Amino acid sequence: MKIRAHHLLCIQGFHGHGYNKEFTVNMSEIIEDLKIYPAQNVQLTADCDIICAYCPHNKSDICTQSPDSMERIRLMDLEVLETIGLHVNTIIKAHDVFQLINKKFKSTDVCKICAKCRWKNECLFFNQEVILKI
Repeated sequence: MKIRAHHLLCIQGFHGHGYNKEFTVNMSEIIEDLKIYPAQNVQLTADCDIICAYCPHNKSDICTQSPDSMERIRLMDLEVLETIGLHVNTIIKAHDVFQLINKKFKSTDVCKICAKCRWKNECLFFNQEVILKI
């Protein structure tokens, strides 16, 4: 399973909000899959992934949300990877990468990386209300 690095944060804070029904259903199914199979390998990426696949802004694996969205989102991915000490294309077990996220991330890191996210007010991880255990 390929997952954008910043989506590791989104997965932790997701609780039903999304761009549309298809996106929300897909995200819920991915989270459920990760909970059921926490030892599965995930490949960390800074490109479109299985979550982006259902985003209405995704056009042929290019984010069209805004003119700078591709670069801005890629930088978010790279910041997450730097914070947890991993690189693009690292393959790691899901439960191990979420342990790293929960160990390495502090609220200041989350606020910096997610500052411009449109979902931050709804995000449980951003608001430090919950940490998903996978």
